[in-house]
Amino acid sequence: MHRLTTVVLLAALICATAIPSHSYTFQHTDASASTRLKWPARTIQVALSPSLASPPANIKAGSDVYTAARRALARWSEVANIQFVEIQTSEQSISASGSSDGVSLITVANTSQNAAAFSPGADIPGRTRIFFDPTNGNITEADIVINPNLFAGDGGARFSTDGTSGTYDLESILTHEVGHLLGLDHSGVIGATMQPLLGVNNLYGVQAFTVRTLSEDDQAAAHTLYNPRLNTGAISGTVAYANGTAAYGAHVWAEDISTGKVIAGNVAFADGAYRIDDLPAGNYRVMVESLDGPVAASDFISRAYAGLRTAPPQSFRSAEATSSISVAAGGTTNLVIALPGAARALNSRLIGLGGTLSASAVPLSPGGTYTIYVGGDGVDQIPGSGVSIQSSSITVNQASFQSVPGYGVPVISFDVSVSSNVSPGDYTIRLQSNTGEVAYLTGGLTVEAAVQFEFGNYSVAENANRATLVAIRGGDTSTAASFNYLTVDSTEFIGCDTVRGEALPRCDYVTTVDTLTFAAGETQKTILIPIIDDGYVEGSETLRIALTNAAGASLGTRGIVTLTITDNDAASAANPVYSNQFYVRQQYLDFLSRELEQAGFDSWLNVLNGCTNNAPSCDQIEVSASFFRSQEFQGKGYFIYRFYTTSFGLRPTFAEFDRDVKLYSARTDTEVELKKEAFIADFVSRAAWRMKFDGMSNSIYVDTLLQAAEVQLASRNQLISDLDGVRKTRAQVLREIVESAEVSAQHYNRAFVAMQYFGYLRRDPEDAGYQAWLAVINANPTNYRQMVDGFANSTEYRKRFGQS
Repeated sequence: MHRLTTVVLLAALICATAIPSHSYTFQHTDASASTRLKWPARTIQVALSPSLASPPANIKAGSDVYTAARRALARWSEVANIQFVEIQTSEQSISASGSSDGVSLITVANTSQNAAAFSPGADIPGRTRIFFDPTNGNITEADIVINPNLFAGDGGARFSTDGTSGTYDLESILTHEVGHLLGLDHSGVIGATMQPLLGVNNLYGVQAFTVRTLSEDDQAAAHTLYNPRLNTGAISGTVAYANGTAAYGAHVWAEDISTGKVIAGNVAFADGAYRIDDLPAGNYRVMVESLDGPVAASDFISRAYAGLRTAPPQSFRSAEATSSISVAAGGTTNLVIALPGAARALNSRLIGLGGTLSASAVPLSPGGTYTIYVGGDGVDQIPGSGVSIQSSSITVNQASFQSVPGYGVPVISFDVSVSSNVSPGDYTIRLQSNTGEVAYLTGGLTVEAAVQFEFGNYSVAENANRATLVAIRGGDTSTAASFNYLTVDSTEFIGCDTVRGEALPRCDYVTTVDTLTFAAGETQKTILIPIIDDGYVEGSETLRIALTNAAGASLGTRGIVTLTITDNDAASAANPVYSNQFYVRQQYLDFLSRELEQAGFDSWLNVLNGCTNNAPSCDQIEVSASFFRSQEFQGKGYFIYRFYTTSFGLRPTFAEFDRDVKLYSARTDTEVELKKEAFIADFVSRAAWRMKFDGMSNSIYVDTLLQAAEVQLASRNQLISDLDGVRKTRAQVLREIVESAEVSAQHYNRAFVAMQYFGYLRRDPEDAGYQAWLAVINANPTNYRQMVDGFANSTEYRKRFGQS
């Protein structure tokens, strides 16, 4: 069955008096558009109501409303260079119209005052009430409220944060409303967060999360108001009808010719003037359209556009500049637009996917092919050759074009193919009828990077123990996808007391490498980077974290981000390594390559805290040695070490070992086995391994492994026979030799010494020191305490964390 789907309106209120206001066009204090609404400072205090922790029944139980609000604030903060400071409040209700209390509140509480912000029966999910000084446009307060009564009486939750089908995405609503809080009006770009309409989750068979992400148009608005970018320019001019009168309410937008993406737009004022700012220097395609399609002129009701609400503007045929428009950094290009005089016959008002038509942008993923539906007046007069997307990354299969009956309005469909290297952003569908008339669905196709970091920059306090980053997945999430992430570590060996603004993996954080998988329907994954709270006074330090090797998805533009570790130490800070709590956690990080589990940590801490007179059975030396001798370490670190010695007759370098043990570290037996298998498959596929072994016969292969491992095995002939009979793979034979008792015994002492360097000092051994310690442990294999003491109490180890 064909479906025409409705969407809800998103809205705002401004209060010098209580005039409704609904982005790239800005909210203004007067009809002349002479003064924009904006906050006067870059720091804005926001209070999150306690109602976010106990939301009303129309918000799905278990929804994380606090996090949704904080993430919405963070998105705009990053783009606008605004710092939102969360303050405490017990308030549940927004300020009444004309009665500012000076507190900018985000609330979902079901109070009479909150309900009063919505007209009875209004299908508006959220509002922002703004208070400002009419003399200069400075915002003094902005309250955001989610409609507490929307759908509340029809049997179930209608808002959620987890993408539940049929609900409205609360985080998307909050992200939109925070745009209003900053002073932005609605946008005419369908794919923008600030466009005025919102569809339900599963509208197109996917979660409605695309509007959580700020589009180019949204970002241009925020930059223009608060954080102008370098190397940008503007296009400005006027739009007039054929008779010369101003085309009030005309939507003008610019697309980057090199990519085809919508970059920014604006709506003409009463005198026909428009201006599009924050355009990176380059060449643009400029179009103009009448706002009577998915977005209506009446949706723009800040005071500069109040006339559009009382007297709808004249509809006109869409037009485009006859040549590309060049924008220079720091310059403004003038473009006067004269509209065609012929009556309008073509009006594309609906767009959809999977047979569903709506006013919401269609989400696309890189590498996909989709059947797009378009509905509206006159679209049945469009030939297959009349549909195009002006981007080399999205192509229309004209042979797939067809008319689709049964909707009550003319509808056409056609297939589009998206290249795997498409640039994330909003793309316009251009339609041209048999008579030559053109129409657009501006930004109606939105491409989100399949996998990228949520934000471009993160920060963490040094004493927070770990930094939390979020990788998000956009576009089509119907299938599983995976990716690797890793810290981008300096390979230079630098003393931890060196201050140069760079965080070091042996000093300030823990090298982290892992693979994460998005299950079908999952849209975010949390990445944890352990932080070392050393005792040095070093100021803020930064490191980079990268996403790599995405499978079943593509990587977005935020594939590498910067993490800033803010210092918390004074000049007199003590070396934390003398603290039992710090010492035990460091054993987990250095030897097990993971964070602690609370029960084990408490157990080891009790051992040390209960130790009397540093008795040998319970002191730091014994606890540290227990980590190396533990079954977990033997199954991880020593397991990986033996693959190098058995294959190449050499111990791994610290960099090789640390990478592998981090990438294939796990806790449970099941996880460990899965990661062992993954490690082995990866190990035997590496160029160095294949270069050595690929050309060997099975017998020479087995003998070469045994020679490198310095052992003889009674199973030697059987291993060769198993290979000849294809009963085992070379990877399986390698593992069998590596895990033999003979290899384990042969390399135990050598690995023990190497691991002291790897674990305590986080570097490769120097030959003289290595041989000296190996002689010590070979002479007295049970005297492990002497060696552990030598490393754990060495000046080099202690100076990793503070002055010794």
